[in-house]
Amino acid sequence: MARELKLSAVELENRDFQSTNLTYLQELKSKAEACQLEIINIGLSNDYGKPTKEERENEFDEFKKWLAVPKILGVPFMRIFAAQSSDPKLWDEAINYVRKSCLLAEKEGITLLMEPESYGFPRDAETTLKLFREVNQDNLKLLLDTGNYTDGIVSITKTLHLAAHIHAKFLKVDKEGNESDIDYAAIFDLLKKKKYNGPISIEYEGEEDEFTAVPRAVARIKWYLCHRQ
Repeated sequence: MARELKLSAVELENRDFQSTNLTYLQELKSKAEACQLEIINIGLSNDYGKPTKEERENEFDEFKKWLAVPKILGVPFMRIFAAQSSDPKLWDEAINYVRKSCLLAEKEGITLLMEPESYGFPRDAETTLKLFREVNQDNLKLLLDTGNYTDGIVSITKTLHLAAHIHAKFLKVDKEGNESDIDYAAIFDLLKKKKYNGPISIEYEGEEDEFTAVPRAVARIKWYLCHRQ
């Protein structure tokens, strides 16, 4: 679909991979190059907010296993989460593991993209800024999902300066390609004002078939990109 929609890049999540062995990864890289698609990010669905130390260590071990993947594929970014938990008692543990992850990634030349979640930590500008302040690592950037903050554009405005990648979230795509619950006109005005020039991915999580909904969303995002110049 990415090639048919004339997209220039894709990001892949760990659940998309059939294997992490070298042969498979080299074949995957070759296929992307043949389609003239850049792989710009590997998304790891980790959770450093697990309730026990053993579970958190298991999550860290999984991170270490996946850290080799972007390096082999020549991908500069790897997405992580902090805590998919609403318990503030676990947030300090999550910050500690994010910091440890950054230190390992730095040795491999990988920048980590931390994605907030409305049901976890961080969930808004205040908690996002807290995490970045306390982790204090240059190779940690923000993956800003337009639908994940609890207060929407309020926190987007306050944290956009940290973003190196944006997820344009779509749940209900109307016939014009608009998302009913997210004001993309306001968001793209903000991106223009703040001179954001990084990648923007389409993240579709709706009920409509992706093969009919995503092309409309892509067309709308391309329209905004053309008209913000």
